[in-house]
Amino acid sequence: MTADATSTPSGSGRPLTDTPDELLHHVAVLCRAANHLRRHLEHTVLRDARLTWASYDVLQLATGRRPVDARTITEVTGLAKATVTLAVKDLIARQLIRRLPRAGDHRYWLLQPTAAGLQFHRDLRTRLTAALSELLDHATDAAQHDAGIALHRISKP
Repeated sequence: MTADATSTPSGSGRPLTDTPDELLHHVAVLCRAANHLRRHLEHTVLRDARLTWASYDVLQLATGRRPVDARTITEVTGLAKATVTLAVKDLIARQLIRRLPRAGDHRYWLLQPTAAGLQFHRDLRTRLTAALSELLDHATDAAQHDAGIALHRISKP
């Protein structure tokens, strides 16, 4: 991967001036920040909700892209098929999503949230947002500070 001063990230209007080593460093910082934020949300919110990050991701996609098939969830999330299958089984057992036969092809199933699943997801997002805001507004160590900076850089144009 190379970057020259004349190339621009799509939509930014700003030329890329970082060297490949600097870009690699930025990717590493971004990954560490994302991992830190994810761990924090897993420990502060998802654990109490009896969800893993994978099952949260499946629930989020099922509520946002309804109905959706497990294959699409696997492709979008990058999770292994077995991981998605386990998450789907747990979410079905908890009556947060349900399986519907696909019209015209009953070999495949679509996933759709239940009313309880939609409400659970709304409540969960509220708690996740609050936990994330608390972490970023009151960073206590370098990792939290870096995570906040990285998040603000990628979310602001």
